Amino acid sequence: MQTYLVHTRQPLALMRDLGFWRSVGFHLYLGGLVLSALVHPLFYAAVAFGYVFDLQSDIFDGFVGLVLWILSVGNLVVGYVSSIFLGYLAARRRGHKLGLAALLMPFYWLLISVAAYRALWQLFSDPFRWEKTPHGLAEED
Repeated sequence: MQTYLVHTRQPLALMRDLGFWRSVGFHLYLGGLVLSALVHPLFYAAVAFGYVFDLQSDIFDGFVGLVLWILSVGNLVVGYVSSIFLGYLAARRRGHKLGLAALLMPFYWLLISVAAYRALWQLFSDPFRWEKTPHGLAEED
């Protein structure tokens, strides 16, 4: 988040340095990584909210609603299954015995979201704290 904010302080300078298409790629990639980590749990919350208040019958009523529902569920299933399968294959090709741990990938993504929200909180509450290395946690004399 800090890297993204630092590089986007002067968007015209970024575009001048990278060029138009590379700056678009920068925003899509780095901004997308941050955004996806932050919105991922919101999708779970929206689904739970919909089921608790029985909203899916109203939202998915009719042909357009049915098509949207099929696309949404299809996207979710294909995304999770392909990611889990690729994680399993990558572990297996490297000789790791933990290929089945790839089934925990959705839980791992939720943990990434927890870390992203913590980072967002710390970005506003203590922007100069750096937890990656021990010197960032050292007490001042």
